[in-house]
Amino acid sequence: MMGEGRAEGVAVVTGGAGGMGSACARKLVKEGWDELLLCDIHEGRLEEVAGELRAKGAKVEILAGDVADPRWTGALISGLGGRRISALIHTAGLAPMQADPARILAVNLDATVRLVEAVRGHMAPGSAAVLYASNSTYF
Repeated sequence: MMGEGRAEGVAVVTGGAGGMGSACARKLVKEGWDELLLCDIHEGRLEEVAGELRAKGAKVEILAGDVADPRWTGALISGLGGRRISALIHTAGLAPMQADPARILAVNLDATVRLVEAVRGHMAPGSAAVLYASNSTYF
């Protein structure tokens, strides 16, 4: 959807099957975004969220995979199919009780750096990115 002041393209939400990511995806659809690409490691839950949003009229695609896998960003760019990113909401991340320190850094830091580097040239003019992070992981 191209609204007033809104960049044209697809909205990408990482961590789209989780609490924050799915809430962001729902809010995007509620606000009129009609084309989303939801990403998460949990394919089944991702499809549930996508189905809910499709029932509301949105065109929703999914990309299941591990953001910490260095090949993941290539799959994301392929999943864009040449479209520009109008919005990027990056909520994929791990809390201290979810993984060991090495895995947390691989997901929360390394994957985020690769994501930003990969999508920079695919962002639409006027687009925006929001990268959620928690300091609790590092204490």
